[in-house]
Amino acid sequence: MSKTVAHVVFVMGLAVGAGAAVVVALNTPEDSEAASVPETADFDRLVDLAFDDYEANDARTEGAPQQQVVNGWIARDMLRILASQQEAQADTLDGIARLQATSMSDDRPVRLLLILTLIVAWMGAWAPTGWRSRSTAVSSELTPHPAAHQSAPDRDMASGVAPGGEASGS
Repeated sequence: MSKTVAHVVFVMGLAVGAGAAVVVALNTPEDSEAASVPETADFDRLVDLAFDDYEANDARTEGAPQQQVVNGWIARDMLRILASQQEAQADTLDGIARLQATSMSDDRPVRLLLILTLIVAWMGAWAPTGWRSRSTAVSSELTPHPAAHQSAPDRDMASGVAPGGEASGS
């Protein structure tokens, strides 16, 4: 195969890999069901309505037995509001749990890692031959010359005289 064809195959493979990575990265995971946090009721409005009813009923009472009945009505209304509020909070927590479960099932990082591995394998298989020969040339350039391993003549450290020679530095 000629160098230009190998180069074209190499570049096209990298382009396909890059395109696949972009598609996977931009693809959002599909939700099996609408995972959203449910809206909560306006509980302040309900409490205000309950107190308005209480004040209207309390204004018409004429004795302790009637006041007890009105107090029972406000207690009943407030307990209903509390029960509704707790149910809405439980629904909200369920919605949050669904959102977290959906976000944890996102497998895009695994897919991107697979694509990266395939691109590296593609580069190893189709890299131009010039790249491979350069790496071997660099490794041969780093090999030290055999003469560099020869040691310098031993010197007598006390006298500074090389064996069979004259004193150095004098």
